[in-house]
Amino acid sequence: MGEPSDKRPVINEEECTGCGLCVDVCEQGVLDLSDDVCTIVDMENCTGCGDCAEECPTEAISME
Repeated sequence: MGEPSDKRPVINEEECTGCGLCVDVCEQGVLDLSDDVCTIVDMENCTGCGDCAEECPTEAISME
């Protein structure tokens, strides 16, 4: 697991393929799939670890 950070995930919905790898790797349950696109469902629990961005094969998630 990555180190906590002030950065939070930003999802480029046009690049997301809906593979779900980011959802699987997020231990805090911040992400989910909706209509085959990754969405943020619980930003309050995000630690900013960046695991979701690292796991994304299309680089649709950036940490900002």
